[in-house]
Amino acid sequence: MEHQESPFAQLCAEAWNDDEFRFDIKAQDIAVDLSRAVAESGLSRAQLAETLGWKPSRISRVLGSGSNLTIRTIHQITNALGLDFDVVLRRPEQQRPAQPWEYRDLLCDVGQLHQLATQHVVQTKALLDTARQLNRRSWKNAQTFSGITGGTRYTALPSAAQH
Repeated sequence: MEHQESPFAQLCAEAWNDDEFRFDIKAQDIAVDLSRAVAESGLSRAQLAETLGWKPSRISRVLGSGSNLTIRTIHQITNALGLDFDVVLRRPEQQRPAQPWEYRDLLCDVGQLHQLATQHVVQTKALLDTARQLNRRSWKNAQTFSGITGGTRYTALPSAAQH
């Protein structure tokens, strides 16, 4: 039996094969990154427009739609935000470099993971200590029980119901 792609999968494949679609996605990715950079800077869009001498509607158009951004426009925005930008060329299967806020988020995530791991190590040590103590107590009880029965070996301790 031959596997057929779903209509949705076929539609997605067709879209990703369309150069205009891929261009629109790239433009939107850049607009999203610029919008995040504005948000990270603490400036409002109105303040950025004032800094650049632009109308607020132009800022909305540039950051909202990912319209055909020029290198000059990207430079002006990043410069006003105190940032620089680079064009990184890579193969499609290679991961894109992280943005500055993504590094911060990643470091925060790594810090939280380390904290959780440390907590789990402490809890695991406590559980192992408790297990050791219970095992020692069980062993002592088994030896005591063995002494009472005249050295007969039992594979299991008697249950509470047998007492």
